[in-house]
Amino acid sequence: MSTVIRILAINPGSTSTKIAVFEGEIPVFVKNIKHSTEQLDTFEKITDQFSFRKNLILKQLEEANI
Repeated sequence: MSTVIRILAINPGSTSTKIAVFEGEIPVFVKNIKHSTEQLDTFEKITDQFSFRKNLILKQLEEANI
């Protein structure tokens, strides 16, 4: 039995969070989650956005059955 290795890549940008799931070198899921300035303005520092972005990522992965 072979094991499939999945890699989650996360690229947090200033107005979006790009995510991709790879199986080996093959991308099996790619998503660009855009954030409005109104959403991001509620956070004082970028590090304060961690839970906000994490929850959005988890939601997208769940919706994609990953």
